[in-house]
Amino acid sequence: MKSNGSKPRRSRKASPAVAVRDRAQVTRRKIIAESRRWLAIINAHKLNEYKRRKIVADTVDNFRLYYNKGYLEYRKSVTEGGEFAAIEWSGKGTYFEDITGRRFIDCLGGYGIYSAGINHPKIVRAVKSQLDRMPLSSQELLDPLRGALAELLGELAPGDLQDCFFISNGTDAIEGAMKLARLYTGKPGFISCVRGFHGKSYGSLSLMGKGEYRLPFEPLLQDVYFVPFGDADAVEAELEKAEAVGMSIAGVVAEPVQGEAGAIVPPDDFWPRLRKVCTRHGVLLIADEVQTGMGRTGKMFGVEHWDVVPDIMCLGKALGGGVMPLSAFMSTPEIWKVLEPNPFIHSSTFGATPWPARRGSRPSTSPSRRTCPARPPPPASTSSPSCAGSSGASPTTWSR
Repeated sequence: MKSNGSKPRRSRKASPAVAVRDRAQVTRRKIIAESRRWLAIINAHKLNEYKRRKIVADTVDNFRLYYNKGYLEYRKSVTEGGEFAAIEWSGKGTYFEDITGRRFIDCLGGYGIYSAGINHPKIVRAVKSQLDRMPLSSQELLDPLRGALAELLGELAPGDLQDCFFISNGTDAIEGAMKLARLYTGKPGFISCVRGFHGKSYGSLSLMGKGEYRLPFEPLLQDVYFVPFGDADAVEAELEKAEAVGMSIAGVVAEPVQGEAGAIVPPDDFWPRLRKVCTRHGVLLIADEVQTGMGRTGKMFGVEHWDVVPDIMCLGKALGGGVMPLSAFMSTPEIWKVLEPNPFIHSSTFGATPWPARRGSRPSTSPSRRTCPARPPPPASTSSPSCAGSSGASPTTWSR
């Protein structure tokens, strides 16, 4: 150790590169500490008042700074949440609670995913068991649960619908159906319905019948034509025009009941006539059952109210049991043959990995399964899924 008489060491100012490095190290330490804090929160059985209030404040800040700040103004959970914004924390059955213990009746159902209720114990138990065994597929070996779920859907689905492909959300199911229809028919065009909702990725957005979602992203796919929902004559007229001028239509896409448009039920003769029109003109009928499938209209699939079998059917939302994202598109063995030469021409990293497939393999946990037969007999009359009944003249709102 030097004596007190030695010269003091001159401090050196850090270079800009060193300063940036030091700040980056501090930021990394903060990120690690923050992630550990949230992991501790997730694993905590109880939170004191201070921690709950901090989570509320942090959540609002995180949405404002990092997620999608417009969400804060849109969501009533923030604008009408009182002193503390309503931060979703737990749920069971038909209720969920915010982090302060306020209880809410779930009238939205997570956009239609909670057909079996929130946190159904059988579904959660099955998923936990699979997570302990193998959470995601290696993609190297055959996944037995993917095969089992495909078998169950193939046996439940109406008519000859048998082959399927699993993905994670409804818009991807529509994208897959569009690709399959184009590949099978060799035609590019589609007919969709005004006010129809089929997702927000590029292809499915092109089928969207709502200008507020379409216009900001135009131009979309150009070979898409729109008709009023419930009007089979308009569909046939559009197909006749397309044939007259040489435009090629691959398929007609429609929801059994329009969901986003306000739960609109079509006239009783719409789907049977739509089936005949598509067959007559040699185009595929694609049923978007993402919102109506898995028992949400009183039948396992919405088209079964009219004893109609589409050529391609899309599923999602409730298929995942309210525990994980899971969707599918299905078709007949004849149509599916076009995918067989190269099964990887359409693929997905997370489609039907073991734990979503484990949930999907438990259709008996769904309330609809207890009240609806797997293959419902043809309806005795042409009654629609509307609880209030509907005339055959025009679409009616569906009262549930």
